[in-house]
Amino acid sequence: MPGRMHRHVARLALLLACASLAARAQGTLPPVPKDLSSLIGVVDDSIRGGRLVGAVVTVVGTERRGVTDPQGIFQIDSVPPGSHEIVVTHPLLDTLGLEIHSAPFMLAAGQRQQVGARTPTFEEVRAKACTRGGVASGSAIIVGRVLQADTQEPAAGASVSLVFKDKTQKDAVEKVRTGRVGPSGAFAICGLPSTITGNLQATFAGVTTADLPVTTNDESLATAILAVGGNGPGKAMLSGTVKARGGGPIAGAQVTVVGTTTIVETSAGGAFTLAGLPSGTQEAVVRKLGFAKVSQIVHLAAAAPATLQVELEPATVLGTVRVVGQMETGLNKIGFMSR
Repeated sequence: MPGRMHRHVARLALLLACASLAARAQGTLPPVPKDLSSLIGVVDDSIRGGRLVGAVVTVVGTERRGVTDPQGIFQIDSVPPGSHEIVVTHPLLDTLGLEIHSAPFMLAAGQRQQVGARTPTFEEVRAKACTRGGVASGSAIIVGRVLQADTQEPAAGASVSLVFKDKTQKDAVEKVRTGRVGPSGAFAICGLPSTITGNLQATFAGVTTADLPVTTNDESLATAILAVGGNGPGKAMLSGTVKARGGGPIAGAQVTVVGTTTIVETSAGGAFTLAGLPSGTQEAVVRKLGFAKVSQIVHLAAAAPATLQVELEPATVLGTVRVVGQMETGLNKIGFMSR
């Protein structure tokens, strides 16, 4: 019942938004050419609530597309008349391995038509992803995809493992959950507490990714994408800059990728380039004397160089500590140290 009610509310919100948008648009938008049409509407984020911002909405079979604004609203002009449908893509949907397709609709010449779409609800995602029972300590899930870094093909058959603690429990015991990657590259780890901290990694063809930090704060759904590449030298490249927090570039900072032997130092402008790196989800480490070490996850591939922007915080410096042993204390009492 709650899921059905949520869907009714989402549809009602979509209709109201489209009606409001159409009313707002009257008299403000340029007239549509007689031989072309336009679309206007919203995309509803039914997983997290609200609207899906930054989604790309494309008219299937054409090059006509629009992007949803901060209110989830999109507009697509110069659409040829006829039978159409729209497809919605977004990083959230990429992680879930989903595309949203509308039902087919007819568009008359010179018509401005309202059309909308929505993501699946959390209940729908969980029903599809968590089809089997098992050990459960909550109702939250982590879903995502594992891809082969250099081809972007699904790493079907890969295994994923999550090592985590429940942050709401004092002295919580570390637990491990595993999952298997399906033909589309998708995986799901179900029955998790909604507030956790831990690390996620994937293994495929004998290669294991770096640990991807996972932290949730009272969330029902978390998403992640992992890329599996190789070990040892490769053809991937990482470049970027290192600067002080709130300050200028840092020269002489050491940058490396864990598991490799190459270390480079940043230039006077704080720039660096690392070449010959293995593809996949890797851990980059930046060190500089006087600053706290920074570790950051990067997704590397041979086809395109990755970039990394790092800000270093000054290291915490402890005051001088003088350690006095028991023997020295005893000698002071008899005046030996003063003599």
